[in-house]
Amino acid sequence: MRCPVLKELPPSPQGKTGWPWTKESPQLPDNMPYGSPWPKISIVTPSLNQGHFIEETIRSVLLQGYPKLEYIIIDGGSVDESVKIIKKYEKWIAYWVSEKDKGQSQAINKGFKKCTGEIVAWLNSDDLYCKNTLSIIGHKFRTKSNMCLLYGDCIFINGDGNALRSVCSRDFQKNQIIDLNFIFQPSAFIKKSVVSELYYLDEKLNFAMDFDLWIRILKRYPSVYLPISLSMFRWHDDSKTMKKGLGFLLEDLYIAVKHSPEYFSDIAETIMSRYANDKGYPLDELYFEMKKTAYTKKDYRNLYQSLNKIENRILSKSYVDKADIAYNQLDLIVARKHFLNAIRLFKGRAISKEFLRLLPRVFLPRPLVQLARRIRYYRTNVY
Repeated sequence: MRCPVLKELPPSPQGKTGWPWTKESPQLPDNMPYGSPWPKISIVTPSLNQGHFIEETIRSVLLQGYPKLEYIIIDGGSVDESVKIIKKYEKWIAYWVSEKDKGQSQAINKGFKKCTGEIVAWLNSDDLYCKNTLSIIGHKFRTKSNMCLLYGDCIFINGDGNALRSVCSRDFQKNQIIDLNFIFQPSAFIKKSVVSELYYLDEKLNFAMDFDLWIRILKRYPSVYLPISLSMFRWHDDSKTMKKGLGFLLEDLYIAVKHSPEYFSDIAETIMSRYANDKGYPLDELYFEMKKTAYTKKDYRNLYQSLNKIENRILSKSYVDKADIAYNQLDLIVARKHFLNAIRLFKGRAISKEFLRLLPRVFLPRPLVQLARRIRYYRTNVY
C-alpha cells in the first residue's frame, strides 16, 4: 500500500497541530532515484488500552509518504476508545484484530507472522515515528544489502508530545554484548527473514524481549547504527518503562546470563547499577543478594527466587500501608482487600506489629469502628 496523503485521512482532533496531525512527510516516487523498487516495510503496533495515544501513533506511520507500507495492529482486547480509533483508519491498515492475548511479546509475534514485508519493526501504541523515517530506512536497506539490523537515535517526549531530550545510540562492539540497552526499540528495523530464522520474540519475556532479540541478532548478523533520530519514545506515568522495577532487572539478568554465563559476576553488578535510582526497593538489600549469588556462582533461578521474595515482602508492606489509609477513611471493604493482598504476597506479614494492630479493627463491623473512634476521641480530650 502507498501511504495516504494528509487530506485523505480523517481530520485531526480539535487543537491538535504539527506532526503528525497537520503535517506530513513528502510523497516518495514509486521507485528509488536509481530505478530500484523501494523495499516493502511492515510495521506492527501492539496495543492495549492506549486510546489516549494510539491515533497519533497510527498517523505517524501512515503519513510517512512511503510507497510500499504494510501496517498491522494487534490489540489485546482494549476496553477504551482504541478500537473505535483503529476503525477510523482501517482503510489503510492491512490487518488488525482486537482479542485477548498472553502479553506484548505474543501480540508482536502475531503481527510479525502476518508481515509480508522485507523489513519489519514494531512501534508501540504510545510511540511515534519521526518525519521521513521510512524513506531513510528503505534507502539504507536497499544500498546495504547485507545489513540485517538498522537502528538510530530517539527523541524522548512527554505525555503531551513535547520533546524532553534527544538520546543517542552507539555503534555495537562485541565486548558490549551484556550492555545492549543503547538500542532504542522504536528506532530499530530488522530484516523479516532474520526475525523468522530466530523464531521471533521470546514470549516468556514481558519487559526485555527487545534486549534478548538484539543480542541474538548481533551475535550472528551485521548491523548498522545511523546517527539520526528515527522515533519518539513517550515517557509517561502509565508506560511500562516508567514503572520499571524488579521485573526489568530480573529479565535483563536472565537474558545476559543466558547469553554470557562466563561473566555472571560482572553481569550482576552491571545490571544492578542500572537500577540504582529505582524508587520503592531496598537497593542495598537487592545489591547484597545479587553480589552474594554472583560470587558463590549460584544459578539464575536461585537469584530470581531470592529477589522475588524481597520484592513480594516490599509490596506486602505497601498493601498494609494502603489498608491503614483505607481504615482511617472508614473504607473497610478496601482495607480488607489490601490486607488479603498483603498476606497473599508474604505470609510472614500476618505476624508483623502493623498488621496485628490493624487486623481486628479492619474486620470489625463499621458501627463498632465508628464507636471505637468516638470513645478514643472522648478519652483523649477528657483525660
